Amino acid sequence: MRNEDQAITTGMKEKEMQEFLTIEELKTLTGFSKRMAQIEWLRKSGWCFIINAKGSPVVSRLYCRQKMGVTVSEPKKQTKQWEPNFAALIEYQNSKHVSKKRKS
Repeated sequence: MRNEDQAITTGMKEKEMQEFLTIEELKTLTGFSKRMAQIEWLRKSGWCFIINAKGSPVVSRLYCRQKMGVTVSEPKKQTKQWEPNFAALIEYQNSKHVSKKRKS
């Protein structure tokens, strides 16, 4: 992998790890660079967000993906761990003992 390709994929992984949209992503989403215009757009569009201490809107990356129609799969529920059927093993073992006794 070339260095520039590695830098791009590393940057993508880092962005995916961020919990909230970046300032640039908010600009792209809303079409506005001013905070008040972004807030107004988010409210009119029915988006859930908070306003941080600096007065900037903060949107969850996960919420954004869901709102945009991207399905987010939940972690698979762990199914009951497989266990051997001991009753069947005991039955099989007993049947072998019975057949050995019959041969004698």
